[in-house]
Amino acid sequence: MSAPSGSLIENVKASVSLQGFLEGFGAKFSRVGGGLRSDACPCCGEGKKGSNKVGLLAGGQKWRCFSCGKGGDVIDAAAFLWGIPHRDAIRRLAKEQWVSDTMPMIRNSKAKTEDEAKKAQQHALNEALKRLQKAVAGLVPDDEAIAYLTKERCLPGRFVAQAQAQGMLGFLPNNPLRARMFLEDRVGKDLMIQAGLWNPEKKMPAIAYRPLVFFMPGMDSAEFRLARKAGEGERKAIRYGSASRPWYWPGEDGSKLAAVEGAIDLLSMAALGFKGDIIGLPGATVWRPEWFTGASKVYTCLDPDKAGKTATSRILAACARLGIEAIDRSPMEGDVNDILRARSRERSTERHAA
Repeated sequence: MSAPSGSLIENVKASVSLQGFLEGFGAKFSRVGGGLRSDACPCCGEGKKGSNKVGLLAGGQKWRCFSCGKGGDVIDAAAFLWGIPHRDAIRRLAKEQWVSDTMPMIRNSKAKTEDEAKKAQQHALNEALKRLQKAVAGLVPDDEAIAYLTKERCLPGRFVAQAQAQGMLGFLPNNPLRARMFLEDRVGKDLMIQAGLWNPEKKMPAIAYRPLVFFMPGMDSAEFRLARKAGEGERKAIRYGSASRPWYWPGEDGSKLAAVEGAIDLLSMAALGFKGDIIGLPGATVWRPEWFTGASKVYTCLDPDKAGKTATSRILAACARLGIEAIDRSPMEGDVNDILRARSRERSTERHAA
């Protein structure tokens, strides 16, 4: 017997409702933490009531059991439940569900389009970040994380405390295992998976290893950073979401605005004594002309790499079109935080010399 054709396989996946198929075998789904969960697994069977061990992912097209680790699509589920090879499960599904080899592929009405899926993920991320911001507001930061910011990065403690009070900065437990447990308890694993904050194939979310959390205005994006120097090939920061606004630090003189890269440089600029407003771009290439409106003078203080220089030229041109005076004050080397650290070392040397 020949193997099922590729078009038949795709038509079965597209046309047979995974949730409906599992419910036909007695599974009962309920919404938990923003996702659909069930106590019954096609592979390892039914668990304890309230275990919610099986979750529907990818817009209802995939399932995963967080007890036995199995998962897949409706064909995988059918093969497990019927105890037959996948090729036979495909043919049986096609016969019972009236799916033909030649019919045009019609996506299950429950499945989201790519655009809808992105919107759903962004909505889940917004909710997850709101929960996380509320949770970390009452969490006492570990000494290691504070030491990294105040000693390694030379940020004055009062600026760190002010960033916390504004809801810009939060701290996860510095221990990854404790961080994972905290996130599961206070945010919810299902919601984190939906939001893209947790890869369901991994036992630990990447953010559990990055205890510094910088929330962006609008709660549509956040950056998770290491509280130490990054190792070779290790990413020091991971940002999730699509930032609609930059990080913002209000100053005494609202007519002046400084544009820097990232939240660390934003706090560094404030610590260096800049009296105007400060915005931290999520990246050199992530900015909009309207972010500079309202200021009479703009200072660009981006990194002196290729991306920073290109962005600086474009921002200066954009400000000129808006009738805003713009001046490039980017460091000759390093970044704004490097300047702060150099000055801190100089003051420390002077104190010791005195």
